[in-house]
Amino acid sequence: MKISHDQLMMFLPVGFVVFFMTGIYLLIKNGEFIKSDAFRFTGIGISVILVGAMFKVMLWPGAGIMLALGFLSFVGFYLYYMLRYKHTTWVNFLKLFFLLSMAIGRLLQMSRFPYSENISIIGVGILVILLIDFIVNKKGEEKKRFDIENE
Repeated sequence: MKISHDQLMMFLPVGFVVFFMTGIYLLIKNGEFIKSDAFRFTGIGISVILVGAMFKVMLWPGAGIMLALGFLSFVGFYLYYMLRYKHTTWVNFLKLFFLLSMAIGRLLQMSRFPYSENISIIGVGILVILLIDFIVNKKGEEKKRFDIENE
């Protein structure tokens, strides 16, 4: 049984979504952002995105504005978290640039901008760097824990 190119390309968007969701879950779950007050406000951004998506499906006016506000709210809440709690490490700046590139990429894609995929590819590259850093740091923490337990 041979799989055609079209059938293979059908699964590529699913792979992207799984990669993004896994990466975002690991970054949020194992970071300090989830323990902050600013994380509670991200529910507002999620609800605005969901209502905007409903407006888009129903072809009602205002869907693009709601989606834009929802996407940019994540950037705003994370920027607030970075400035308030002074978490200005390079990893946090990369997380902010990842959120910004994904939000801008999606907004430009919704407005049918011709090269919006290129901005999203920048976000993919940043996510790969963040995941590599996460994996390296986790292995380092496990090695330290193992060395402490064996002393």
